Amino acid sequence: MYVFLKELDPAKRLDFLPYIFKSSKSKEDKYAWRTKEILAASLGKYVELYEQQVVIENFVPLFFNYSYDTVARVSQAVASSFGPILEKVKGDKV
Repeated sequence: MYVFLKELDPAKRLDFLPYIFKSSKSKEDKYAWRTKEILAASLGKYVELYEQQVVIENFVPLFFNYSYDTVARVSQAVASSFGPILEKVKGDKV
């Protein structure tokens, strides 16, 4: 989805936020951790596409949720997103 969103007008990208976060909330599927792992690994790329305020309100909480996920592969995958998130929000109090 990142490649698709990268080609969209930045104003239209906001319309797709619910689709990104829908996969992060799936708890009824015992294999949902795989989807979360994929999203966690690419979270840093998504952060590059959105404005600072959107990142602070949406992606930072998701980052911390994934950091404390009970599946180690999810929490390990999200670690690489810390740099891009920090870079995006620097200078602002989170």
